This record gives sequence, C-alpha cells and structure tokens, in this order.
Amino acid sequence: MREKSFFNLESVTAIILSFVGGILDIYCLFNFDFYATMHTGNIIKMVENLIDGNIEDFIFTILFIVFFTVGLFIANSFEKKHNHKGVNGHLIICLVFFVFIFAIPNDNEPGVLSAFKLFSACICGFLGALLIHSFTHFGNYTYSSTAMTSNMNRAVSNVYDRVITKDRKFNYGIAIYGLIFLFFISGVMAGYAFMRLIPFPDTDFWNLYKYNFIILIPIICVSITYFINSKSQRKSEALEQTVQEEPQKEEDA
Repeated sequence: MREKSFFNLESVTAIILSFVGGILDIYCLFNFDFYATMHTGNIIKMVENLIDGNIEDFIFTILFIVFFTVGLFIANSFEKKHNHKGVNGHLIICLVFFVFIFAIPNDNEPGVLSAFKLFSACICGFLGALLIHSFTHFGNYTYSSTAMTSNMNRAVSNVYDRVITKDRKFNYGIAIYGLIFLFFISGVMAGYAFMRLIPFPDTDFWNLYKYNFIILIPIICVSITYFINSKSQRKSEALEQTVQEEPQKEEDA
C-alpha cells in the first residue's frame, strides 16, 4: 500500500469538519437543548419528555431525529460514490444549509417553539447527519468528523497496536484521531466562548441573530474544505486523463 503524506485530503477534510461539528453541537445545545450529532443523548431526552408529558418537546425531538435520519440516507448515497465529486456534493449541501441557519432568526427563549426555531432545528439535524457521516477512507483508516466515541476507540486501538507491534505506521492513526478529537473540542470551546463571553447589544436585531453569527465560522470552514476537494479533484482528473492518453500516444508512435 502506498503511504500518503500526513496532511492529505482525507485528514484535512476530517480535521476541519470536526471543528465545524463542535460548533454545530454547542449551537444546538444552546438553542434547542439537544445535540446535533450525539443522538444517544437526544433519544434519552425524547423518552424523558414523553414520560414527563412534555408532548411538544417530544414531537420536537422526533422531528429532529427524523431529519437526522434523512441526512444519513443522503450522506450514504454520497459515500457510496467514494470519490471527490461525491464529497463535493456533500459539502455543497452543508454550505447551503449553514447559510439557511445563519439567515433564520432565533427567539432564543427556552420552551418557546416557533416556526423559525423548528425549521432551524430540523436543518441542524440534517447537517448533523452529514457531518457525522463525513467518512473518508484510505488503507485501514476511517474518520468520522463528529463521532468522538468512535474516533477515541480507533485512537486507543492505534496506540495499543503501536505499543504491541512497535510498528511506526500506527503513529499516523494516533496523530490524526488525536487532531480530530482536539479540533472538535476547539469547535465546542469557540462556540461556547462566542455565545457566553461576547457582550452583544440588547437590541431586537441582536436578540434574534446574535447566536447565528457563530455559523459564519462553519460557512468559512466548509468553503475552504470544498476548495481543497475541488482542487484535488481537478488534479486527479488531469492525472487520470494523462494516464489514459499515454497508451494511445505509444500506439500512434
């Protein structure tokens, strides 16, 4: 198997999107009191709301999970293509829906379920699915940008294999999974600092949109990732065309 450089397309995409996933999770926690990508906790909240008789919150959580499931279905369709074009389509959808979230006003009042809040939450559920299923593959490595439990398990597995076999090839997995974990934490910290520590003016505009400005960071990050993937795709297509043309040139000669 040909070794790849440390900062290749797959690792950079996973690291950037893990940062985005951290921001989206803290955004959803502040605005909707559930997570964009950690659905074990959301299902527990759903059951809790049902038992407590909070029917509105129960329905709200079900809708969020339904949109998450739809997002997983679409993400799977892109993954099956297993090429840069599929990844770019995935990123374009993420970018469009992040712009939607940025534009939707948020009342930020706990317990108030407005149409805007419902629409925004459903989009976040959809985005959470796309991010959690943003797998990139090569060799024996599989990355998930936001599924930190899985990434931690894979990181520890690489540490174990490195210690037991003394094979330095496992250093790559340890480093990449560690970076994904750290960038996810950085995204959570950035989102929390933005929402809690910045003193926004007490006006109608800022009360509706103040938390939405953190979404500018994911928009920028996803745009950068799309640019990286597009550039890589063009290089791959040019290389493939060159390889296909070489036998023809030899025949003509």
